Amino acid sequence: MIEMLNVPGFLGTGAPLYMDGMLLAVVLLPFLVYVGILSARWGLYDLHRWYQWGLFWIALFLFAAFDYGVRAEGGFRLPVPGTGWWPWMRFSFEILQLAVTTLTLLWWARTLSRAERHWRRHNLPGGYTLRHLRQGWWTAWGVFFSTLGAVWVYLLLYVFGR
Repeated sequence: MIEMLNVPGFLGTGAPLYMDGMLLAVVLLPFLVYVGILSARWGLYDLHRWYQWGLFWIALFLFAAFDYGVRAEGGFRLPVPGTGWWPWMRFSFEILQLAVTTLTLLWWARTLSRAERHWRRHNLPGGYTLRHLRQGWWTAWGVFFSTLGAVWVYLLLYVFGR
């Protein structure tokens, strides 16, 4: 089954099919997060709640699978000719991207669990709303920067490195 995913991808970069699929899904993630934000803005709080929980689990899977794909491809141990990046710079960027993604997912889990607790206490929407709004926007920005990092990792591995 895994061998079927190693066929060439559809983006024409030489990346395997699963990495192209992961990249496409990761790029769509900030837009999907924004749709979830709009559902709350439109007053569809129950939809917002379930949508964000579902999106969180999808994002957790996507970022874990993308990171696994990067490691399976050799990560930044592979030479990246033409970029002028020293190995320690590539490794540092990989660690930074992994840290941003991990912190974003942890923050998102914290935001969801606190929101769930306040939802059950009937403080959301209500007295906890402003704090939840701020936490949600920080989460959205984290997802955006995690996506940028994933795109940059993909470019380094498959566009600049080939």
